[in-house]
Order: sequence, then structure tokens, then C-alpha cells
Amino acid sequence: MRQFEHLLFLGNGAVSAHEAQRLHDRLNEGLSLSGGLQQSNQGEPEDEGERAHLEAELQDVVRDLAAALLGREIAFEERLPY
Repeated sequence: MRQFEHLLFLGNGAVSAHEAQRLHDRLNEGLSLSGGLQQSNQGEPEDEGERAHLEAELQDVVRDLAAALLGREIAFEERLPY
């Protein structure tokens, strides 16, 4: 689920510190999801649904990071050949 949909404002206050921590937590979540995808058993039918779910979650994390840091949206294209 998306958590950031606009450029993150980082000021000096407690709210900015909280938002920065949320972004940091989101990055950690993305790294965890990426590790899970790399270690999953590809090709097994029961894992394909879970893999698709993990990929969708990871894409949401990347979109959140782009929105918060750049104020931009990312569109995902075809997979790379490697």
C-alpha cells in the first residue's frame, strides 16, 4: 500500500523527523521485499501468486521513494532480460 504520494518536506520540526523516519522504514521494507523475491522458489505454481504480490508491494515502495524524494511518479515497463 502506498504511503507517500507527494514530495516530502523536510524541515526542522518533529513532524519532519517523523516523516523522515517513515521514509527510512519504507526503504527498509523495500530491501526486505527485494531479498524475499531473490530467495523465493521461482516456477512453483503455489509461489507465483505470492511472488506477484511481493513484486507489487516492492513497486509501491519504489513509487513511494520517488514521490517523497523527487516529487515524481514512476511507471514500470517490461522486465530486463537479465
